[in-house]
Amino acid sequence: MTRLRVLIVASEAPPLVSGVAKSIGEIADGLIARGHEVVVLSSAEARGVRWDRIRFSTLMAQVGAVIENDGPFDIINIHGPAPSISDLALLRFTKRNRGAKIVYTHHFSLHFGKWSADVLGRLYEMFFRRVAKKCDGIVTTTKDYAVPFERHGMTVAVIPWGFDEARFFPGEREYSGEGPLRVLAVGQFRRYKGMAVAVRAVVGHPDLDLTLVGQGPVLSSVLQQIPVTSTNVRHYGRVADDGLGQMMREHDVILLPSRTRAEAFGIVLLEGMASGCVPVASSLPGVREVVGSVGLTTRPGDELSLRKALQSLARNPEEVARLRKDAVERASSYTWERTVDAYEALFQRLVR
Repeated sequence: MTRLRVLIVASEAPPLVSGVAKSIGEIADGLIARGHEVVVLSSAEARGVRWDRIRFSTLMAQVGAVIENDGPFDIINIHGPAPSISDLALLRFTKRNRGAKIVYTHHFSLHFGKWSADVLGRLYEMFFRRVAKKCDGIVTTTKDYAVPFERHGMTVAVIPWGFDEARFFPGEREYSGEGPLRVLAVGQFRRYKGMAVAVRAVVGHPDLDLTLVGQGPVLSSVLQQIPVTSTNVRHYGRVADDGLGQMMREHDVILLPSRTRAEAFGIVLLEGMASGCVPVASSLPGVREVVGSVGLTTRPGDELSLRKALQSLARNPEEVARLRKDAVERASSYTWERTVDAYEALFQRLVR
């Protein structure tokens, strides 16, 4: 097996807390543990400008310096979309001049639920698919997101994300139906994440109990929707993975109420499923694949649809017990070790 030199370029990386950053960290750490050399460069470290919700970076200059100082690399793995002309130029520059194999990993759609940003996002994605044809490999996390690339004649490797088996595992809790259904929603408080939808679906309904975990720019506006007299919705700030695993084992449902296709997978769903929670999520491409038949999906942004789904579980403890068991079994096929296995196999195949 060839010892690889890999450059990973991404919009976010540890110690940032996000799904993108977590996946970058797991891939890099996993490859390093197998004896490969890995350099991670995040566009968050580069200067840039922001228009509306989309950031344009000067990452190209830093990538060039890294290639000059730390190269040559066997693989350059670019994670996106991270819209900027420099990122697109990077694909052409490295392939034409450096001999490295280029692998693009597609994380999500640039759809944030705001007209101006979404128009720009659609134009970028149309342009980027043309550029992606120059890549030696393309990776998506679900079959749903492979389809747009395959329609343009590209071969796609579907490699799902995983979860940490040491931190996320089932506990002793069983839902009897005598008390409220305990629902947990974890994530960044951004508009597309739909935390306000979760609050509106649950607040004032005593058969449901909601715990919110996370921080972000819309946190204050979400919390303002919780009446002072409310007793069935509470919020915690950021919780480390060890504490999060325990929190999940104390709940019945893991909720992902995202409103747009900017949510394309949901690592937190896997973590909750592995901990014995029933997944309830918005019916979005990619997210539906994670939930499969072991949970419920609802219309994005529709608190009535969400409330109906949650209350149907609250009334049926036998169904909750069945789905929890199935969720644990389904999650067991999604591990970070399998993710790293698949990336390593793809990279080795490309350099032969």
